[in-house]
Amino acid sequence: MFQERESNDLFSTPDDTVNAALRRVLKGQERKALRALSSNGVAPVDARVLDVMRKLHPPRDAPLKLPPVTGPQIAVDEEAVRERLFADAADHSMSKDVYGWAPWLLCPWRNEVNGFFSVLVKFSCLIVNQPRLFPDVCGSLLASGALTPLYKFPLAQRLAQEQAGLPPKLRPINSGSLLCTLGLGCALKTAAAERAAAASSHTN
Repeated sequence: MFQERESNDLFSTPDDTVNAALRRVLKGQERKALRALSSNGVAPVDARVLDVMRKLHPPRDAPLKLPPVTGPQIAVDEEAVRERLFADAADHSMSKDVYGWAPWLLCPWRNEVNGFFSVLVKFSCLIVNQPRLFPDVCGSLLASGALTPLYKFPLAQRLAQEQAGLPPKLRPINSGSLLCTLGLGCALKTAAAERAAAASSHTN
């Protein structure tokens, strides 16, 4: 509905990675093209890969407990959220999140007044500034992500490892939620967050 299906016949070089990168460039997605060229590929989801991924992400021994609130909390400004989302909506190289959303899907409506775009901006601010209004399950949904296993080594090195009976070396890439990324990005740009980052860097 929102995105044309990629044609596999447009580019036919012997290297599938190069073909994928060329398709990205044709669509104006230079950043994705660069990532495709610098990547050693996505690992297949098989028993060996799943075993490595589970070891890289072991279950917690106890439930996660947040520290108590002892001072003023960071608040994001509605205009700052609007500006960031407005700019991101024009960037068609951004990937979709774990739920299939990407800022560029909102591009046709970003100029509307009091439309869906404005409502989404207000809702994003509410999540950051008034988290107690939402049940705990919302935090789990916002913090959810999809892990993509990328190979660390090129093909020749992977084959040598496999012949030696060694597990594959993987680099997991997390795809979080649009709302979480938006809220966290805007929170990190607030004056209070920048002061905290500066103070932390001075102590290291």
